[in-house]
Amino acid sequence: MRSYLSDEELTKLIESIEQAPLYAPRHLKEEIMKSWEKQDIISVQKLRQAKIQMFSYSMKIIVGMTAALFLTFMLPRMQMDYLGVNMADNRWQETFQENDKRFSAVLQKGTDAINSTSDVVFNALMSFERLFEKEE
Repeated sequence: MRSYLSDEELTKLIESIEQAPLYAPRHLKEEIMKSWEKQDIISVQKLRQAKIQMFSYSMKIIVGMTAALFLTFMLPRMQMDYLGVNMADNRWQETFQENDKRFSAVLQKGTDAINSTSDVVFNALMSFERLFEKEE
């Protein structure tokens, strides 16, 4: 069984430790500097990736907002001939549902075009992001 130090022995031990010079291991400074450099490199890479992701997200938002504004302001002003309805001849003959179907078809074509364009822009942004990635 192990016996504990008495109070006097404990105080002597503490005093001897306090008076003895302390030295750090020789390799400690080098290890600290290496780990610091690694953390610096990692933090710079994370910051770069975060900036690229923010740029990519911002571009997606801008494209979406542009498309929404285009649809909001331009579709109501388009001529009815573009929608396939001749207002002078067929004004009273076609029902509201037929006009709605034609308008929906044109709207669908427009949104499909916007989606394909945004896909192209997104793919371009993602390839741009890959340029900045470092291979490990």
